[in-house]
Amino acid sequence: MKIALLDIGGTYIKFAAAQDEKPIEACEEYPTEGKKGGPHVIDRAIGLLEKLAPFDGIGVSTAGLVKDGYILYANENLPNYTGMNIKKILQEKFGVPVAVENDVCAAALGEAAYGRGRENPSFLCMTFGTGIGGALIHEGKLITQGGLPVGSFGHMITHKGGRLCSCGNRGCLEAYASTSALVQAVQETTGRRLNGREIFTAFYQGEQEIQETVREWMEEIVCGLFSIIHILNPSCIVLGGGIMNEDYIIDYLKKELYDRLIPCYQEVQIIPAQLGNRAGLMGARYLTEKLLTEG
Repeated sequence: MKIALLDIGGTYIKFAAAQDEKPIEACEEYPTEGKKGGPHVIDRAIGLLEKLAPFDGIGVSTAGLVKDGYILYANENLPNYTGMNIKKILQEKFGVPVAVENDVCAAALGEAAYGRGRENPSFLCMTFGTGIGGALIHEGKLITQGGLPVGSFGHMITHKGGRLCSCGNRGCLEAYASTSALVQAVQETTGRRLNGREIFTAFYQGEQEIQETVREWMEEIVCGLFSIIHILNPSCIVLGGGIMNEDYIIDYLKKELYDRLIPCYQEVQIIPAQLGNRAGLMGARYLTEKLLTEG
């Protein structure tokens, strides 16, 4: 059984194939070119899938709020993506079963099935990238309400009247604590447009302006997690997104949170995602295998 996999993010599209029980060996990525609009993104996705054909099913992890393979909402990073029925489009194009899920939910399901969930069957998952996403897993299953996932933590208002967020509101957590927010803050401070890896290279090399900016950014994450922990009391928080591969960030967050949390909440585990940037692909794989075997 061969499954074609896509992870459509605001910045990159990743694609790979999964064969039987074998691990995913090769994963490629290309710019999403999201600003060109949803139809263009889907055309790019179809072109990538054609490189993987033939296959028995398609699994898609995608940015945006998803219900039954349909994009209910996507922000300005993917204009005209809202309203696209990805499942229907791909099924009609390739004639195989298609599973589609929100990227953060897919990442959480990937971790539940193949990663951190093997030791922690219930956890809160947050991913940091173009935005901030969240999902809740309980006993290996995604928690939903009315068919929609629970956990859009990136749009908690943490700064009244603050920075404009991609959702159109002001002061959202993701406008301050996403990887994109860090990139923007570094550019405003230094005049240099650096990616996450380059920022932390400069951080470790002792560039003072960047060190101060990174610490301010991490403090925004601490404040967000502090509120979430006191509201939900999760036993475990799994932090994903490429930026969370930096051990320094995880260590800093743990220290600051454990110093500030009310004692009865200090048992929460804070750990990096195990599957890295393949978590979304692995979640899409899990859903598609389930679709093909269970119907």
